[in-house]
Amino acid sequence: QITQISQSVTRIGFRGILELAMGISVLEAFKKGLGKGGLDRRGFWRHSLAVALASRRLALQLGYPDHEEAFVAGLLHDIGKPLLEECFPEEYRRAIDRARREGLPIRQAEHDVFGAEHAFFGGLLLKEWGIPSAIIQVVLHHHQPERHAVQDEGHGRTLVRLVHLGNAAGAAKVSILGHRTHVTREQLEANL
Repeated sequence: QITQISQSVTRIGFRGILELAMGISVLEAFKKGLGKGGLDRRGFWRHSLAVALASRRLALQLGYPDHEEAFVAGLLHDIGKPLLEECFPEEYRRAIDRARREGLPIRQAEHDVFGAEHAFFGGLLLKEWGIPSAIIQVVLHHHQPERHAVQDEGHGRTLVRLVHLGNAAGAAKVSILGHRTHVTREQLEANL
């Protein structure tokens, strides 16, 4: 039984504590329920957590050296959505309504309304918060990892692709969190 903070740090490590604190602070930053701009915040956080868990699982399975970073990047990948909704509720509601009405991806409707999608605004927010560049790159490029800087062939590119796959798995409700998976290791490695 852990009864002291020092014991918990020893047991789960500093990175684990950092990961937990980041997760809690991000979750607390935005309230639950339907936001002023129509964003289903509970669904948003469920998706974000699913992507975080999937990204960490993929990182572990594929030998990525920092699975905690993959978790945090997955958790924050869509942070621009609640940011836009909180700052511009009427405009964000228009984007959501248009996406639903016309069957558009939300990022296309966001671009039509704001001139950029949630990934861009999320990247700006994380830069302002002083979040590491590798995670900002994930937020900026998680929908289109091929647009990530070509010169970054290593660590950063792999992280962007891990979260891209975690996002796809979360969106498609592919079970990569348990023992059974519909995505083979070869398929995952082919995308990294």
